[in-house]
Amino acid sequence: MSLDDLPAGTTAFVDSTILHYALVQFEPSTGQCIRFFERVAKQDISACLHIPSLNDAVHKVMCSEAVVRFQRPRAGLVRWMKENPRLVRRLVLASDLLNVVSALPLQMLAVDHVVLVEAQKIVASHGLLASDALIVALMRQQGIVHLATNDDDFDRVDGITLWKPRSPQTS
Repeated sequence: MSLDDLPAGTTAFVDSTILHYALVQFEPSTGQCIRFFERVAKQDISACLHIPSLNDAVHKVMCSEAVVRFQRPRAGLVRWMKENPRLVRRLVLASDLLNVVSALPLQMLAVDHVVLVEAQKIVASHGLLASDALIVALMRQQGIVHLATNDDDFDRVDGITLWKPRSPQTS
């Protein structure tokens, strides 16, 4: 379902893609992601995330900024960034992302060993990668059923409602 259609009063877990697209121009998703966070700021909806998702968003934002700022292709980008720390120091959008997150009433959920063990069971049962399985395990532990994401891998997980920054025709 479209991210714009998330009902008022809903609590949703925020995947890194939503944070990334809110800060880095990625049409048609950026507008919906910005509107999502405007609703969070007004407390029309509640949102939560965990440090691994935030860190993943920081990484994605750094990579996107490097592509634009240094006119680099995505292929081999991480290796190029590791080889050019002097240029990586010039990237600023990740700090902007952290400032935005700090200003919003987002709940930061803690990950413990129990959730990590449960995540591995989800890997085995659904074939998700570890980072996505961790999100599902944490959502289940916290009783959260709504997920704001642009990741289609979650489509194969029962018991969660996905809200994606896409037009209704592509959801």
